[in-house]
Amino acid sequence: GIVPLSYRRPIIALGYLIYLITLPPNHFANVAFLDSVLLAQSGHPCWLSGLRIVMQGLPVPTQLSLGDLTVDGIADIRKRLEVACNEWLATVVTGMSSRLPLIQGRLERNENGDFVATASKLRQYLRIPVPAHRKVLTRLLLSAYTLGIEILRYSERLRKHAPRDFRPCRFCQRGVESEGHALIGCTA
Repeated sequence: GIVPLSYRRPIIALGYLIYLITLPPNHFANVAFLDSVLLAQSGHPCWLSGLRIVMQGLPVPTQLSLGDLTVDGIADIRKRLEVACNEWLATVVTGMSSRLPLIQGRLERNENGDFVATASKLRQYLRIPVPAHRKVLTRLLLSAYTLGIEILRYSERLRKHAPRDFRPCRFCQRGVESEGHALIGCTA
């Protein structure tokens, strides 16, 4: 899936950190990295201490200690960072309960064939070969459409905000014009 930039950048930086650690000791980049470690240990600003500050400021903070500066330690931190990103995305999707009812609690098969809830994954609907169909379905799932449930949520120049129960279907006038109603319940 798509990883938010606030998490993607530290993940890339940790990959670069693994690269720096594996360089030979006489390589300039490795020498600069070791200087950065010394600066971080003495509490001075540097690339490494900046990375630590960024990781602590994430929505789900992840610690980078100077004792973890091994290939295995950093790989473990990268995995923890990816897990923290998925937790944060799941929290954001759950927090938007009224806007994203079709993707909340959605289960997908993992590599073992088990159903698990994951916030960031390449979904099957993104593999639809016709671009127009793929876009329409994606807009429906992400509440980016012109159904009354979404449009009447906000006030505009000549229209006031309408409570959910007062957003009738434009076609059948029987129920709230929601995703489920448009797909299954509308008789028009």
